[in-house]
Amino acid sequence: MPANISGPILFAQVGPLLFWSNWAFQRGGLHRIPAEAGQGATPKGTHAILPGSVEAALVRYYDSDMWQEQAKSTRDLRRPILEQFRAKYGTGKIRALQRSHVQQIIAARSASAQSNWMKCLRHFMT
Repeated sequence: MPANISGPILFAQVGPLLFWSNWAFQRGGLHRIPAEAGQGATPKGTHAILPGSVEAALVRYYDSDMWQEQAKSTRDLRRPILEQFRAKYGTGKIRALQRSHVQQIIAARSASAQSNWMKCLRHFMT
């Protein structure tokens, strides 16, 4: 962390970024966030999450022991899949998801990607 930040440090995880005050750490290193970048934008994770939605289920899954007990390398591989799933279907009801929907979601992917998605979604849904 930069030495010139003083006062209390506030941390917030937003996707692949870890924010503290007006600095962000990303894979490329530490970057200063322009003051106007946060104006008027709603940070990811601060909006209302509908109960029973895919997004609500993912939030609970990330906090569960099932997620935490997986190896870090497994979580690192599965999280992008789950985040893609959340981005596209996050507001949909998890109870409405059927086998045919999952087949449609993975149909356009390569065989190895289909396998990875199935393993990931199967673990998430159980």
